Amino acid sequence: MASLLTTPSYLKGNSMHHRLPTLVYIFCFFLSTMQPPAQAADITVFQGATIIDGRSATPLRDAVLVVEGAVIRYLGTKSGYTVPAGARVVDLTGKSVIPGLFDMHVHMGITEGHEISADLYNQARIQRDVQRHLAFGVMHVVSLGFDRQVIFDVREAQRKNASPGARIHTAGSGFAPVGGWRTPVPPGATKDTDWYNRPESVDDARRLVRKEAARKADIIKVWVDDGRGQYVKMTPEYYGAIIDEAHKNNLKVVAHIVYLDDAKDLLRRKVDAFAHSVRDRMVDNEFLQLAKSYGFTLIPTLSGQRMYPDYAEENTAHLSHPRLAKIFGREFLEELRKSTAERARNMPTLASARQQFDVAMENARLAVKAGIPLTTGTDTGVPGAFPGLGVHREMEYLVQAGLSPAQAIQAASLNGARLLGIDNKYGTLEAGMVADFIILNADPTTDIKNTREIFAVWMEGKPVDEPQESRDAVDAHGAPAQ
Repeated sequence: MASLLTTPSYLKGNSMHHRLPTLVYIFCFFLSTMQPPAQAADITVFQGATIIDGRSATPLRDAVLVVEGAVIRYLGTKSGYTVPAGARVVDLTGKSVIPGLFDMHVHMGITEGHEISADLYNQARIQRDVQRHLAFGVMHVVSLGFDRQVIFDVREAQRKNASPGARIHTAGSGFAPVGGWRTPVPPGATKDTDWYNRPESVDDARRLVRKEAARKADIIKVWVDDGRGQYVKMTPEYYGAIIDEAHKNNLKVVAHIVYLDDAKDLLRRKVDAFAHSVRDRMVDNEFLQLAKSYGFTLIPTLSGQRMYPDYAEENTAHLSHPRLAKIFGREFLEELRKSTAERARNMPTLASARQQFDVAMENARLAVKAGIPLTTGTDTGVPGAFPGLGVHREMEYLVQAGLSPAQAIQAASLNGARLLGIDNKYGTLEAGMVADFIILNADPTTDIKNTREIFAVWMEGKPVDEPQESRDAVDAHGAPAQ
């Protein structure tokens, strides 16, 4: 503020009568920095829709939504609101509007057609994936755990408005012990330590957290899982230090877990979120009380857990979504459905996946009854899991877990924004918030599947281009022909 109290040089003079009082200078300064009022041409008025704002349990019928530039200026009823002369007016009678969505558990840039490999990871594929997310109204994605520098580069380009797609939030390199968790991604020519932080001591764990903080990771990811006895599991000494150091650096921590005992110990150490439900047995009252005792959020990732059983059981109606056909091509989708179903039926872990889903679903129901906040994550990042569409399927599972449709939409919007600490700008449709929303052809409060009935996607007050049509053909690598 010191500079505001200094007389501007162009007003200084040798005579006292050339010097204005300080308060006048302050007034002149603020007057000079005020933006001119927006022209009516910058205002779009959407009328007649049912609006689910992401906060209220009750939809607003026959609503008026006013967007000025990239920001919502008004949301309410027609009474008392006059459309400015020259404003664009869009009639949305019969349609519904929901906030832009969040996928809090994704992996990006590692697939091409039917292939998955660390060697595929590059800027072009990351940019491709965030645009696919956005096509389904997912406007924020959290890449949880094995990212290299290139994703930070794409994120920074986005923040300078130089790269389109869903907004990236990344955990950078996640944390797993030496000899611990490995993803099923073939390592290729990439060093393991390019994907993971593998601390060799507690002090090293703290140092690596600071390293992620220095390169501006948005969140920290830890794996606390022995892969059914295949790997070394991270110990409380290590993940306790990681959580503590992350919080000292104003970073939240998301943990991949399976077992109830691990989950409870992580909760005692104030972990911020789980990227899966507990999957070995039903949670108990101690778990529920611990989870309710502070600002913990559950990301149950039910759609990801259920993916292979769905393919094995031919529960694949979602593959007929018209936006998928535009992005991937019908022939590719049919080929993928058949090959993934065959692979799923031959998986030795298929029965275990079904059982873990059932346990995870029941634990999600218990979390809902206990009032523990949930948000949406999909574990998208393998062939057969589709960016963007997975969040809509996750909302369906959350309704099955006991949320109302409006609560499931809140879980997929406001709750994600809260976990990321950006709910002052994103996650709801309210005056002053960024104008991110999805226009639907049907009312999701009567059937949550109607969130998939997408009429248009708007991001920062502008319509997002429709997905480009893809020919029904695939190339030699199984990718859609361009």
